[in-house]
Amino acid sequence: MRAAKLASRVPGILLARRAGLVWIEREFLTGRATWERFLPHPKVLDVDDAIWLHAAAENDFSVTIAKGCAGVIAGNRYIQAHYESTGIRTWLFPTGVDTDRWKPGSAREDEDLTPFVVGWTGTSSNLGYLSAIEDPLEEFLRRVPAARIKVVCDSPPRFARIPDEKILFVPWSPERECHAVQGMDIGLMPLPDTDWARGKCSLKMLLYMATGIPVVASPVGTNREIFERGSIGFPASLPRDWFASLMFAYENPLVRKGMGEEGRRVAVNGFSTSVLSRRLSSIFHEILQSTGGQLHRG
Repeated sequence: MRAAKLASRVPGILLARRAGLVWIEREFLTGRATWERFLPHPKVLDVDDAIWLHAAAENDFSVTIAKGCAGVIAGNRYIQAHYESTGIRTWLFPTGVDTDRWKPGSAREDEDLTPFVVGWTGTSSNLGYLSAIEDPLEEFLRRVPAARIKVVCDSPPRFARIPDEKILFVPWSPERECHAVQGMDIGLMPLPDTDWARGKCSLKMLLYMATGIPVVASPVGTNREIFERGSIGFPASLPRDWFASLMFAYENPLVRKGMGEEGRRVAVNGFSTSVLSRRLSSIFHEILQSTGGQLHRG
């Protein structure tokens, strides 16, 4: 399996020799430095997770890769600090969202006849984060009979206490995800306060914000920094925080609406791909100037 995966990289490595700058999106094989060294210079390593945790502390494969590059494009400050501590040049570059596609959906025709939807989107490997807040979710869904939990994922959630009739499962697909999130009233992003979670770059939170819905999220890593940008939702750490935040949001629709609008503003002004593309272009030109290279066109 690993040999086949590496073999699949050969065409890309050969094509990269015609590029003015090579952008490496993570390592080729999880937890290992392999054929990245065969890529031509200048090159830059893009890191948007705490990938160094996949290896022993005394043998950081990602630092080995990064030291063969012009530097690291870091998805958040936690990642940036890790590589800076080893003397590697870094550029802070947050996760971006296409806010022309991810935008508020149509208003519901009759709010009184539709359920109040608390939602989560993500991969099945992260369903454990959602299960960790099942108790306050179950209490909220029990207290608010019209409420539902929508899960957009590649496989259904497995809750112990939340009844099936309270769950709206939407099989994930690139075409389906945006519309499904637009139909939520609140977006959830629970995370444990761990080294791996601190390396996450808040994509879920940004998708909710771009669609104009408030968030309830763990104030961990980048999530905490985004909360500082405006009144976009509710930071929640303890089970009682999750329950209280959901109840307050449900009972105060005008506050909820204002938070959604503020979240949309923050997403568009600070995290839209149109804004960040200019920042990325600036980083690439800085690398080329420092290495004597130039971008090829065509």
